[in-house]
Amino acid sequence: MNGAIIRSRATKPRCKRTSCARIALDSLSPDHIQDYLNATFGPHIFPPEFAAHIHDKTEGHPLFATNLLQYLHERGDIAKTNEHWSLSRPLSEMELELPESVRSMISKKVDSLGEEERRALEYASVEGQEFLSTVVAGLLGVDEVDLEELLARIEKTHRLIVTRGEEELPDGSLATSYRFAHALYKNFLYGGLVTKRRVMLHRQAGEQLAQHYGKRAPQIATQLALHFERGRDFARAVEFLIHAGDNATTLYANAEAADHYTRALSLAEKLPDVAQAETRVALYGKRGATNMALSRFGQSVDDYVSMLKHQEVFDSPEKQAAGLNALATTLFFSHRLEEMEARADEALAAAKLAESETLRLDTMGLMALKHAAYGELALGRPILDEVIRSARAINHKPALLTGLTWRGCLYFFQTEYKRAIECEQEAGELASKLRDGFLFLTSMFFLGLSKGNLGHMSEAIATLEEAIQMAGRNGDRFWFPRMPNCIGWMHRELQDFEGALKHDQEGLRVARQYHVLEAEANSLINLSIDHTYEGKAEETISAFRETREIF
Repeated sequence: MNGAIIRSRATKPRCKRTSCARIALDSLSPDHIQDYLNATFGPHIFPPEFAAHIHDKTEGHPLFATNLLQYLHERGDIAKTNEHWSLSRPLSEMELELPESVRSMISKKVDSLGEEERRALEYASVEGQEFLSTVVAGLLGVDEVDLEELLARIEKTHRLIVTRGEEELPDGSLATSYRFAHALYKNFLYGGLVTKRRVMLHRQAGEQLAQHYGKRAPQIATQLALHFERGRDFARAVEFLIHAGDNATTLYANAEAADHYTRALSLAEKLPDVAQAETRVALYGKRGATNMALSRFGQSVDDYVSMLKHQEVFDSPEKQAAGLNALATTLFFSHRLEEMEARADEALAAAKLAESETLRLDTMGLMALKHAAYGELALGRPILDEVIRSARAINHKPALLTGLTWRGCLYFFQTEYKRAIECEQEAGELASKLRDGFLFLTSMFFLGLSKGNLGHMSEAIATLEEAIQMAGRNGDRFWFPRMPNCIGWMHRELQDFEGALKHDQEGLRVARQYHVLEAEANSLINLSIDHTYEGKAEETISAFRETREIF
């Protein structure tokens, strides 16, 4: 796409004497901007993400995008070397600020507003890129109908905002929803407010939205957290950041959840001393769980250690046992088995002190897991059987999930594949209900392998491919690298040697990317077998040597 193509996206003014029709330009997509780069700066060796960066900065506004590129060219950031256009410095080091010509144009458009119009849009900018008439009218202290009539005139005359439609709020209020035509307009207007005014308006906007949504306020937790943080109501900001993290967790968006909890922890120090300890305990526990789900085991250990330290003031055996169980779990997957065993012993003592059967069962599940890791199956089996039986009796689902998952694992290693499938199918259903992404993937892993060992290869491959997709969404780095070489083994059993080689190579790549030695060793062993089938003796020997070095 060249400059002429961009101009053709708008209907040219049709003039007859002094009459003229004006039509707004359409927004450009990242692909359109890439086409423009290819046509204007061809041939080039720009990084693949360059067009997307330009789009993000300008939101695809044709005039802003082309002006920014021209500005980067004039500034020397885009230069021609050896017949190719390229960036003169890494994209990460470039400040993509808009040129003065664009900033001046925005300023002129805003300056053309009347005082009442400008004030309305400044207050609207506090709510964000999108805003509701009900909230803005409340901030201004004006009649909502009068405000909507004013906004209609602004939209028609100045084209700074766009009506999105009507929206019924949970409390029954009917509001009209708008958005700024471009984020740059919103940012300019927001910048016109003095700091104390912004603080006051953010708090008021948060209070209004929370009132409109009532019990459903957690649904817009991220938005409310931002308003209350900027409004310096830190207690409510932390409250809604926790809701935002919890919302993300239910969607298995663990990285996003961890970010919300981290932000809440940074604000917790601004809370009154009385509330700080309890808040920190809750947040470290929640972030520890999300880091566990993300396979960030070291960070998870640190979170749970901090949680236990802050909850000492409560002198609660129940809290101590629960915290120690969480810590012992992540220590296990960190391969710190001696520490894990010591913490599990402490957890069991705390559970007995608290006279809590549920906490005792949680700890016994960990004890069985430790025995399984040491290969002590005869010791682990009866413990898991007891955990499953007792957890069913008192309907304690977390311990039941742990028991079923690892009992299925033991059945698998004892080649009792049908019984393994029964356990893992029930565990998977329970993990889904409890939103436990890590144990859900664990159950999927052993379910897929068990099906494969029974010869149900199509079902097995489908199970593991589904698990790989979910692991990618969850941010899992523990089970994800272990799955491709399992699928490779299944393709080899089906005499699909090309498919086996492809998956085993992918398994090796992913294992090395995430530094998972067990998965790397398994992939190398599988590749050794693949090379043997190909008759490539040197490659076979080389792969086995690498495996030996890992062991």
